[in-house]
Amino acid sequence: MPRNNLKPIIFLIVALALTLRTECQTSSRRSTISASQIAKNTLPSVVAVIAEDSQGDTIFGSGFFIGTNLIATNYHVVKNASRITVKLVAQKKRFLIENVVAVDEEKDLAILKVGGLTARPLTLGLTNPIIGEEIYVVGNPEGFEGTFSQGIVSGRRRESMLQITAPKSHGSSGAPVLNKRGEVIGIVIGTLAEGQNLNFAISASELAAFKKAALLEYGVQAVASDIPPLPYKLPNLREIDAIVSREKGDKYFREGLLAEAVKVYEKAIGMSPKDAEAQLGLANAYSALSNYPEAIAGYKRAIKLEPDNSFTYIKLGEIYEKLRRTDEAIHTYKQAILISPSNTSAYFDLSNLYESRHEYDKVVGLWNQKALVDPQAFDFIMLGGIYEKTFRYQDAIDAYSRAVAIDINNERAHFRLGELYLKLGNRDLADQKYQFLRILKSRYADELLRDINK
Repeated sequence: MPRNNLKPIIFLIVALALTLRTECQTSSRRSTISASQIAKNTLPSVVAVIAEDSQGDTIFGSGFFIGTNLIATNYHVVKNASRITVKLVAQKKRFLIENVVAVDEEKDLAILKVGGLTARPLTLGLTNPIIGEEIYVVGNPEGFEGTFSQGIVSGRRRESMLQITAPKSHGSSGAPVLNKRGEVIGIVIGTLAEGQNLNFAISASELAAFKKAALLEYGVQAVASDIPPLPYKLPNLREIDAIVSREKGDKYFREGLLAEAVKVYEKAIGMSPKDAEAQLGLANAYSALSNYPEAIAGYKRAIKLEPDNSFTYIKLGEIYEKLRRTDEAIHTYKQAILISPSNTSAYFDLSNLYESRHEYDKVVGLWNQKALVDPQAFDFIMLGGIYEKTFRYQDAIDAYSRAVAIDINNERAHFRLGELYLKLGNRDLADQKYQFLRILKSRYADELLRDINK
């Protein structure tokens, strides 16, 4: 092609590249907006919520529009109210809430229908925010209407709960938490008594699901008397405090600070006595301190609260073993297996207990039971070991061979097979196992070679 004919094509390619670059830059700028623009866009859709009870007491909170006349807030703000009004930021006129459309005590959410006032609903962002992401809160702390504060997402406490660092005080409950695109990613529910930088929000995805379900079931004509009672307790701030204290206890336990762990676990249990994880943590700490009576009591409380946790039964069985309360240990391990038939740890502990009592047939039966439920190479290695101990060498070879069939690279199974072949006088098969272990670069290879060369 003549060179002159290439010029229009080159020009077109350059122009197209510049256009795409400009569009990408514009799209990137669109993806996030400035804090001042977020505040400008959000404030007209945020309200102060004033809830008055029959005694004349008033609770202040925040809320925001999720429909043209629907406002989201916290349940605890309005739960005892006989009259609820809302007002826009920097305006004096109050508007009466006509209906409580729906409440969810477990999530601390409420949807209100306001009369005589409409506003642009805020967009609910349904993508999960990441830890460290910059966020903004628009609320009415301590009566200071229209406060705009900045922070980050600092953690996730449950699947649906965000931990944020944006400052929050009384009056901000129900405020929207926004990302840098101006989307709502959560609704503020509470703060810890210990400090202003440990605050919590329910995720926007939970709010969106609650809104959808509420409108499908009740519509916007529902009144408070139409809403059936829910079988949940309000997740108050004491319960959130308890979660944080329990996690602090876990941290102390991992660091070996056992006395401190006990104190913090006991604090968590004092705030939330039905927290099975805190009871389990306390029992583990007492066990590590060799305070076995308190450990047993703690494990039993945890089992009562969460009877389907096989791990707790195993820990209790281990304490019984240390105290030589063998029958109780056996019963407890059996309970763990009954709850979780594939729990290898329970089989292992019970197997060792049977073996210490020379009840080898029970050991064999136990591992055969495990292999029927959830066959793993480890099960057959354990079987092979007990067969070797009872001089049932061919049964041991069969068991180790089944382990290899499940996991061809299982070094222990190959090594034991090599040793058994030697014991039975078959050096060729033993050498094959040595060669395979060399290929695997196993530490067992040299050990087997030494035995072959004896």
